[in-house]
Amino acid sequence: MRETLSEREQRVLIHLRKAQEMEVSIAEYARSFELDLSELYSARHRLVKKGVLSGRPRASKSKDTGRAGEFVAVRLAPPTLPSTSGYVCRIRHRTGLVIECVSWPSSAWVHALMAEDADAAA
Repeated sequence: MRETLSEREQRVLIHLRKAQEMEVSIAEYARSFELDLSELYSARHRLVKKGVLSGRPRASKSKDTGRAGEFVAVRLAPPTLPSTSGYVCRIRHRTGLVIECVSWPSSAWVHALMAEDADAAA
């Protein structure tokens, strides 16, 4: 059963639908109409929790899937024992390659690694 929407939530829902119709991001929509972006995101989160919106609504649909610049799924496991190997990070590439790092890699390096992976898959 869906909860009743407040007047504020109804207004935000209208804005979110207009942004989707215009095929622009919520941030771009908020800038264009001088709206408080954090309030839009906060209200959107409440609407998802209430079941009015599903998941994370997107303004525009990307035709390229699995390309560089998109999020990559990461699975974290709790540490079992302190590392005696000296490595702080181990990356298992989908090709089977295992990379062990003695310090945290830069986000640019990880991005480049994933971008090469996306190029190789295409």
